Amino acid sequence: MANTWNFKHSFVLPVFSVVVALNVAGARANTFIETHESVEDYFTAGGTIVSACFGSGCPPAGAVSFAPGSYSYGSAGGFPEWEVREKVFYDSTADQTLFNYVVTNDSPTAITSFHVKDNGFEGLLVTMDTPAGWVADAGVTTAGYWNWRALFGINQTASLGCNLTSDPLPRPVPQGCFAVTVNGNIPVGFSLTFNDLAPAGTANGFGFPDWRVSAPIPEPTSLLLLGFGLAGLGFWRRRYS
Repeated sequence: MANTWNFKHSFVLPVFSVVVALNVAGARANTFIETHESVEDYFTAGGTIVSACFGSGCPPAGAVSFAPGSYSYGSAGGFPEWEVREKVFYDSTADQTLFNYVVTNDSPTAITSFHVKDNGFEGLLVTMDTPAGWVADAGVTTAGYWNWRALFGINQTASLGCNLTSDPLPRPVPQGCFAVTVNGNIPVGFSLTFNDLAPAGTANGFGFPDWRVSAPIPEPTSLLLLGFGLAGLGFWRRRYS
């Protein structure tokens, strides 16, 4: 009887260990999930058409809905100027959010910069990735924005950025992308973006109020907690001063 018991346990324990290991590995593999996807087309009249939008931040606040998953900001008149395709992923294992952008130029003039309003999240910045021949900085060239700048830029009909047709590679930031990784599970909303259609370093970019791309936005609860914290600090200082 003892031999039978020993045999069963000597067999069951390794099997149990393998099952647990596989489940843990599977759980870790599934922690990198997509939270947002959309396509933004920008027009010379200063408006944006958002299409194929799903996940966090859809429908966009302040936008006008005209079809399932499709919205507009401002006037989409004139001619197509440029386009941004994007996906946002959350890695729950690392507790990080990854923003990926692909930029396509519809203008005859090369795009030499790309800017996304960071809404105060530069303090949580972990990594900015950049395509070859571009440089990236947060809140330096244009304060309050994630900035990418190029020497030669993106020509008409050309695209630059990550391949977003599938899940990103198993590393925090895919190489050669317009990508930003920040700490935390960051909510997504639509915020101002603009570019430069000129030689690098010149400040004649187009930045209409209704040119928008999905970007990190502060949660109302986070702002409320910050307000309470500041109020409490002020009360403490007044009491003990």
